Amino acid sequence: MAKVMTVEEALASMVGKRNKDGGINPNRFSKKHFNRLMLAMLNDTNFVHKMAKVKGGELDGEEEIMVTRGFRRFCKKLVEKCGVDKMESEKIMSPDFIIDDVEGLYEFIAVALYKYMEVGNRFDLIPTVDFKGSITIKEIPESVKVSDAFSPQDRKYLGTFETKKKKHKSITAKSDCPSYLKSRKEVKKKK
Repeated sequence: MAKVMTVEEALASMVGKRNKDGGINPNRFSKKHFNRLMLAMLNDTNFVHKMAKVKGGELDGEEEIMVTRGFRRFCKKLVEKCGVDKMESEKIMSPDFIIDDVEGLYEFIAVALYKYMEVGNRFDLIPTVDFKGSITIKEIPESVKVSDAFSPQDRKYLGTFETKKKKHKSITAKSDCPSYLKSRKEVKKKK
């Protein structure tokens, strides 16, 4: 069996390239990378995600959530429902219990998120100290656009084109600076 990666090792293996400004250019989606992360998360029983705790619009510290342990508790209850006794099911909670396959997990998560948003719900990501964001799906009506086209090589006029887009769905993301990271003060203008 291959060495089990920690979450940090899995993430380090898939970091996007840095751009000139120091930011990260995102990689294209890779199911292989996603599955690697899922496998690491399911097996790294010490993985902790820090979630921002906010009270009255102000940061009130961080809460550590043990997502792997929470998921394993779910699995433990699942196998107990199938008839496995509590002593035997406790093995799932041990770091020695290795999950070696995540086949079907990506599809399950992706479809669950899509279906949840498709019926008009917003999905909030777990906030951190420097991030707050959500995603939704919205319906875009049919549209027609007329525009001039030019060659990208020499900017030569290619003609006027009509582009029709049928009714479709689009994802929207909302992510703003958390309120506790904003400050506002009046600035006196010079006369």
